[in-house]
Amino acid sequence: MPDATITLSGSTSVVVKSDDRGKFVLSIREPGMYKLKFEMTDFVPKTLDVTINDGPISLDEVVLDIGITHCPTIVIDASDLLRTDGSISGAVRHGSAGVVNALVILQLSGESHPVKIAYTDANGNFQLDGVKPALYDLAIETGWGVATVDSIALQAGHKVVLPTVHLVRSATRVR
Repeated sequence: MPDATITLSGSTSVVVKSDDRGKFVLSIREPGMYKLKFEMTDFVPKTLDVTINDGPISLDEVVLDIGITHCPTIVIDASDLLRTDGSISGAVRHGSAGVVNALVILQLSGESHPVKIAYTDANGNFQLDGVKPALYDLAIETGWGVATVDSIALQAGHKVVLPTVHLVRSATRVR
């Protein structure tokens, strides 16, 4: 056991480290009964009772059991793993002002029935949450016309922020 800590305790106490081959030497001048403790990170410590008389002693191989390793705790919110819905947001402007209460209609690309509906807020912004991954078209209806944004690709769990939609009012002459 390289780099193990060996503690001898009894009438005298000594602490040493084993070398890179797992060998160690203790110099004790008092014969007697001692406890010899072997410790190493991530292993269960082992204690042996030894009797030291005059002269050197030799130990058989000492085997330590693997202890509990310390692993970091990782907490995963399962709702994050299951989240597949995404969102689509944007802004509608006329000149520099936001268009208030414009009707925003989200539909599957190439289809005519709405999947989600929202209205722009006081600043002309909108957000559609809880949108399933797919390819969508968006229609923005105001009192003076309809603007469309086609082929919006939404991937699972992503947020799509559309470029600002600038509306231009067209004039009609009546004679």
